[in-house]
Amino acid sequence: MWPELWSETGHLKVRVPKGAVVKIDGQLIESSALASMIDVLPGSHVVSVDEETRTVTAAAGETTEL
Repeated sequence: MWPELWSETGHLKVRVPKGAVVKIDGQLIESSALASMIDVLPGSHVVSVDEETRTVTAAAGETTEL
C-alpha cells in the first residue's frame, strides 16, 4: 500500500485457525488474504469467523487485531 494511503485507511489483522470461514461485512475473505492485513474504510465493521460474529471499529492509520 502507498504510504500516504496507510494513514487514511483502517487495517484488520485476523488470526484464525486454518480452514476457518472469515467474512468482513458479509464478504468472504480468501485465506491467502489473512496472511497480511486487510485494509478497510475507517469505521465499524462486522467480522464473522465461522459462527462467531462481532463488530469492530477500525481507526484510520491503525491496525485492529482479532
